[in-house]
Amino acid sequence: MKTGGRRILVVSESLVVASNLLVWLREAGYDPAIVTSFNAGKEHLRMSPDVLFTELKVREYNGLHLALRAHR
Repeated sequence: MKTGGRRILVVSESLVVASNLLVWLREAGYDPAIVTSFNAGKEHLRMSPDVLFTELKVREYNGLHLALRAHR
């Protein structure tokens, strides 16, 4: 399956969630970037990923804050 080079960013404090998504996305042919903090996610958004997966709670932040930043 060809993925068209889509860049995927996963932001998850949970290593279990991140690991599961990593396996699933790699099996689908993607090469996702996985980070474990809001700040790292914010930095990776500068690379303009095509898709963002984030937990709703990322320490003191809300994952929706990252979604809003990605939308801009």
